[in-house]
Amino acid sequence: MMNPLNIRCKKCGKSFDRGEQMSLYNNQYYHNTCFVCNFCDQSLAGMGFYTKPDGSFQCQRCHVYHAPKCFVCNEAIPDGVKYNIYQGKHFHKSCFKCMKCNGMIPEGRSFLEHPEGFICLDCGKVTNQDHKGRVHGRDPTSPSNATSSNQPHPSGREHICAKCVRPIPPNTVYGIYENRQYHQECFTCNRCSKNLVNTVCRRLGSAIVCKDCT
Repeated sequence: MMNPLNIRCKKCGKSFDRGEQMSLYNNQYYHNTCFVCNFCDQSLAGMGFYTKPDGSFQCQRCHVYHAPKCFVCNEAIPDGVKYNIYQGKHFHKSCFKCMKCNGMIPEGRSFLEHPEGFICLDCGKVTNQDHKGRVHGRDPTSPSNATSSNQPHPSGREHICAKCVRPIPPNTVYGIYENRQYHQECFTCNRCSKNLVNTVCRRLGSAIVCKDCT
């Protein structure tokens, strides 16, 4: 697109040279060198891209790379698609289901853990007595403390928030629960939205809730 008069770049605030090519998005103009992926700095001029809730841009390659992968099918979970998180693992809602009846387990609904998957409570009543009512591994409903830290990732890369799947900036205090990191503003009770950093909380199905909402 050729340069209209008195137009300035949305990102750097500088004007455009006469005849300079520019990018237009959401009625805002950008230098092609300013209109880049906020994750890898690749130019987005003439490319497909995604916008994030904070207004940043993400190229298609970074979108796939940073998207959480479903633990069951190993497919990426795109932006805007609701999913479940259990013990730090991501699940499509359609993949988070009972291994007995194949029915989906709704968010917040209790279930039994089996070495080969999950069992809804209805099927748990009629399953083999050896597994009936048993939760294998740590009881997911037992309360535990969520902590905080500002330590960088051992690899030198930024931590990725387990909820919004965006990087956590260096030297930023973040929440930690079940060995997963969260932006402070993202780590909230699924029921009352209370912040859970440095509090007692518990896993309730695929949700994390404060001690008052259990």
